[in-house]
Amino acid sequence: VEWINGYSWSELIDLFKKGEIHIIPTFYKNEERKKYIYFTSSYATNPSVLVTHTDNKLYKSLKDLKGRKIALMSGDATARIIARQYPEIEQVPVKNIKEGLQAVSDKNVEAFAGSIGTVSYILDHNYIPNVKVVGDTGLLKRSEEHTSELQSRQYLVCRLLLEKKKKKKQKQH
Repeated sequence: VEWINGYSWSELIDLFKKGEIHIIPTFYKNEERKKYIYFTSSYATNPSVLVTHTDNKLYKSLKDLKGRKIALMSGDATARIIARQYPEIEQVPVKNIKEGLQAVSDKNVEAFAGSIGTVSYILDHNYIPNVKVVGDTGLLKRSEEHTSELQSRQYLVCRLLLEKKKKKKQKQH
């Protein structure tokens, strides 16, 4: 197994579609993605959350951001959903979650939206002051919040091995 890092979300998806990456460990399951992905069974709930500056007293939900700026990762499903459901929110594309959170900290945008798991990880491992999670974005259906490992359709054997490994781990607990 070779681990890679340093790519934007859009770049990772392009590499995945080209077959240069074979597994991505966490991914929201939706109908569009099922066209080119084999998903394992879900293993965690990972809601999309709204992050604002600690000084914020106004923005508690996406509805509150009408006419305001939100940082979103380019190519992310969240960006597409927000564009469709909240066209009045100005999207500011960012390369990754760290960049989005930093934009909130620096007050370049009013908010950032991303999965709680990755937002928490970035905040735990980087010094990004003055940001807080204000709540769930409410964008995803509960069934979509469950993350799965995914593999390109051409690597069915890999999928079967991951499922077998997961079942073995579940039996141990």
